[in-house]
Amino acid sequence: KYGFFVPDAEYLTDLEGLLGYCHEKIKLGHYCLYCQRVFKTWSGCQKHMIDARHAKIRYEANVDQEEFDVFYDFTEANDEFLVGGGGGSGGGGGGGELE
Repeated sequence: KYGFFVPDAEYLTDLEGLLGYCHEKIKLGHYCLYCQRVFKTWSGCQKHMIDARHAKIRYEANVDQEEFDVFYDFTEANDEFLVGGGGGSGGGGGGGELE
């Protein structure tokens, strides 16, 4: 029916914690994880996220990245970046879809 995209899934250290946190933001806060819009009900929020294809975390600096960083560990990526001379965009860039 629909999935849920998790950015940089290869560096995720606490999937259960991340999903629980997202669940609370939607169910209790009525908060779209992608566009940051707040709704009157959790079901309205959920419908919006599905209809607008916002079933994903934005994970963008100065928007929401800092609040989700606690669920990730980029130590290995940072070490590879520093040893390898610093090519690429850093931070992984990969992701995974949960169904």
